[in-house]
Formats: sequence, C-alpha cells, structure tokens
Amino acid sequence: MNRQNAFGPSWGKGVILATSTSTGNTEVGINAFNVVITNQDGTDGMYVACGDSTVTATTADYYLPPNGQVCITKKKEYTHVAAIAVANTPSIHIIPGQGV
Repeated sequence: MNRQNAFGPSWGKGVILATSTSTGNTEVGINAFNVVITNQDGTDGMYVACGDSTVTATTADYYLPPNGQVCITKKKEYTHVAAIAVANTPSIHIIPGQGV
C-alpha cells in the first residue's frame, strides 16, 4: 500500500513570480520533490512548468486557472518553475516541500 503524506512546506522558501504573456522563471531550490503553486489572480489563468534554470512555460504545459492551486511532483534535480500568463500580469506563489 502506498502511503501519502500531507504536504509539508519548506518554511521560509516561498517565492512570488510576477508573470506576463512572455515566459519567466524563478528558482525554488533543489531536492524538493513537490511544489505548491497558487495563482493569486482572480481573473487570468496561466501555464506552469518545472525544470532547470533554462525552463520555459508554454500553452502546452500545466494550466493553472484563476485563483487555482496545485501541488506538482517534480524531479528533485529541478530547481526552477516557469510560468506564462494567458493575459495581463498575474502573480503566482510557489513553495517547495514534501508530500501531497
């Protein structure tokens, strides 16, 4: 049986990424298997992706709706999260941690 643990954030490691209709990324650190990403905008959605320092987000990546939140499992070697907004300049909050 597979045991799932509640998400345990890495306190003090959260970051805000101001997005636009051009892709941008921010460092979230190494060795975290999960990140919780929260769209802080009530109107505009965005797409997010995880990877190394060169990661870019496209409309083929994970869609995060307005006011949406998701816990994404990533490779522990991935150090960055990228995002691209559907419109305008919404911000996202990203915090690494462990669990789902």
